[in-house]
Amino acid sequence: MMMLLGTHTPTIDAQYRISFPAKFRTMLGEEFLIVRHLENPCLRFYALDEWDKYLERLEAHLDQGDFEDALEYYYAESTSGTPDSLGRVRIPKELWEIIGVTIDDEESKQIVVIGCGKYGEIWGKSAYEEHKKSRPTAELNAKVRACPSRLKGNER
Repeated sequence: MMMLLGTHTPTIDAQYRISFPAKFRTMLGEEFLIVRHLENPCLRFYALDEWDKYLERLEAHLDQGDFEDALEYYYAESTSGTPDSLGRVRIPKELWEIIGVTIDDEESKQIVVIGCGKYGEIWGKSAYEEHKKSRPTAELNAKVRACPSRLKGNER
């Protein structure tokens, strides 16, 4: 099973490229999808087979009109990630701007790439730091503790 893990802080260059970690590139394949997140100021990236699985789950829970609206939202502001021979992926300037990243000054071009298991996320560093601070960790911990023990790895 593919698992994208860890936090990485690559540098964005003047051509709007970043180097994806080698382990991520291996798991994502020669081409993957980069889409805008629905709620957070970040981009998500998926291996093509994981994206297909995500769409299947989404389609199962939305009526046809909402599903088509979601597809329009995702695909209108998305790109395919295709690493070059050095592992760099060019992401259009417009997608960087959506998440508040520019190459104009050192602070605004700092980014964070995180693995989230079946997908990954790309954040501007300051937005990610704010996001981490705003997470309701205590509430999440309570929800996880309330899960049946078989979901927490305690099944015997």
